[in-house]
Amino acid sequence: MTISDIYNFIQIDDRLATSGQPTADQFRRARRSGYEVVINLAPDGLETSMPGEAELLADLGFEYHHIPIAWNEPRLDQLEEFEAALSAAEGRRTLVHCQANYRVTAFFALYAAKLGWSEAQSDALVDRIWSSRPGFQMDDIWKGFIAAARRRIQ
Repeated sequence: MTISDIYNFIQIDDRLATSGQPTADQFRRARRSGYEVVINLAPDGLETSMPGEAELLADLGFEYHHIPIAWNEPRLDQLEEFEAALSAAEGRRTLVHCQANYRVTAFFALYAAKLGWSEAQSDALVDRIWSSRPGFQMDDIWKGFIAAARRRIQ
């Protein structure tokens, strides 16, 4: 088993990966694979949340950032906090996760514009996860959030 077995895992580049909620063993494997920073965008208390995640990651020597994003209320100030955490992690292997990689792909796709990604590249990343579940579609809350964030970036 490797870290690529984490639910909805995507290796963005050699230093950054996104995913759904890892297990304790998958966090251990990520640490052994050289990951140093974990950014968690899921609120505590979800059915897939890991109780004691912050403590486990501290014990494993990770730098940990928790930015709990309510599914029905993503906010631009949280995007700014996310961007700051990613910028602070620059040069270090970083795993960004949420419950199923929906929040993360939306947030990272917006951050990727600062890295020179085109809107088409960002949309392809979002579509990779958001279209993976049959019958599931991005709702107006997330469409509106992405549109507002893109206006802010431009």
